[in-house]
Amino acid sequence: VYNGSEFIGEAIQSILQQSYRHLELIIVNDGSIDSTHLIVKQFQDRRIQYITLDENKGNEAARNIGIKLSKGKYIAFADADDISHRDRLQISLSHLIDNQLDVVYSSIKYFGGKRNDILFSKQENEYIKVHLFFRNCIWQPSLFMKKEIIDKHHLDYNIHLPFAADYDLWLRMSRLGVKFGGIKQVLVDYRESSTQINNKYIPKREESLEVILKQNIQEAIDVQLNNAQSSILLTFLRYSKVPSSKDVIWIEDILIKLRNKSAFIKIYHLDSIIWKGFIDLLLIKLLIVTKGVKVINKVPKILFNKNLIKVNYFFIILRLRLLKI
Repeated sequence: VYNGSEFIGEAIQSILQQSYRHLELIIVNDGSIDSTHLIVKQFQDRRIQYITLDENKGNEAARNIGIKLSKGKYIAFADADDISHRDRLQISLSHLIDNQLDVVYSSIKYFGGKRNDILFSKQENEYIKVHLFFRNCIWQPSLFMKKEIIDKHHLDYNIHLPFAADYDLWLRMSRLGVKFGGIKQVLVDYRESSTQINNKYIPKREESLEVILKQNIQEAIDVQLNNAQSSILLTFLRYSKVPSSKDVIWIEDILIKLRNKSAFIKIYHLDSIIWKGFIDLLLIKLLIVTKGVKVINKVPKILFNKNLIKVNYFFIILRLRLLKI
């Protein structure tokens, strides 16, 4: 926590009141200069381990310190201004064990600002990994995982990727064959605050995301994107912004190469049918946004139904033929 005095009391209370009682709460004060220290010291609970750093080392470094100090079999993260629902830890633990997973996360709900919508989690391991290649779809404030994953593979947050180190960590886990799972239920209320790191440093976050996307593309198909290209591709993938006719050509080439790279699919432990189906959707999206049609975002909901994946794949092929690609 860094200068989190306004809300940290609520955040701590939501952890201490968890229905799952056997926990340790590690609080790393990352060189705060406000009254954070005084608020934390008000809580007299033996489960709290409180660490203060002499200077601000950054969010990633503070998380790494907390992980190293943890003694339990599992790790959950909580930001200083978010609220964990009372059964968050119990539900997360049960879901992880029952489904033989390594990492789980839940849906989260915005509050405290203009937004009050819900960010729903992806449910299945295969779908999560496909999405992760292009964008971060795991909400860190709701994460729950086996600590042995960190210890066994000597993993940590990359301090050189500010504000996107969590995404980088999930990708490295994906390459190692870690099994992810999503919980549809909202277990964390995510505060929309002007003091949040992601609101204050959006340009740096975007720069880190572009670096990660470039690395993914280069590793997968040995194509080096320049800074402008990575920005254009990221914007298209996230916001459906219409690329120029010139950009459409190289974006299409990138997607087709990704679709057909079987060696890469194995390295990332991807389901080949789901991966190719998802790339086909992106190709459709590329065509449709250039024609000004804005309904394509409804299509992925049709695809990502595990019971209908084969039917949906044929739907994609039919759609491609109708569009005369």
